Amino acid sequence: DALPIWSAPVSWRVFSWRTNYSPPNRDEYVFGNELGWNDRIWMVSKPPDSLVEQTGKTDAEGNHRISLDADAASEPFPSEVTAEARVSDVNRQTYADTTTTLVHPANVYIGVRTETNFVGPGENLKVLALVTDLDGAPVSGRPFEVTAEFQEWRRVKGDWLKTSLGTKTCSSVSGSAEIPCDFQAPSAGIVPITAIVTD
Repeated sequence: DALPIWSAPVSWRVFSWRTNYSPPNRDEYVFGNELGWNDRIWMVSKPPDSLVEQTGKTDAEGNHRISLDADAASEPFPSEVTAEARVSDVNRQTYADTTTTLVHPANVYIGVRTETNFVGPGENLKVLALVTDLDGAPVSGRPFEVTAEFQEWRRVKGDWLKTSLGTKTCSSVSGSAEIPCDFQAPSAGIVPITAIVTD
């Protein structure tokens, strides 16, 4: 067995990228951001959301640990965190290793789905919301909000721009089954849906 390297300098680099997570067996719902192909390419190629660098020395058993504040995330989305450690011995040889883990912003997620992809002006848009734990089991008693922002394309000075027609919000409490939220569409257009749950 290899002997531990004690009192050896260690350098850490920790990267974090925002990612998506869907609880198992809940494919009919959208959790987090629903990404198009351009968004997926950007997420793969974009720089990390955060970078932490720390240094130290190994203990008598050759170990060194760092502590990271998982509650410091600025956005309520899961993060993929990669930690890279480099250790140098007395001969100035460097040994490196990395590990990656998924950090959840809370112990519950909220997913939404619609019964149809299109509604006409004045018609009802029904959004169904379900709060689950990390394994996909329904969680009751959690307050949540679902917000629909109604948008339409308008021509402004020769350019087509998305214009907000206002938002409507549905507030409720989660149950053992999905909870409906009804919105009346003022006109044809695009309707981004945002759902927030408190753990």
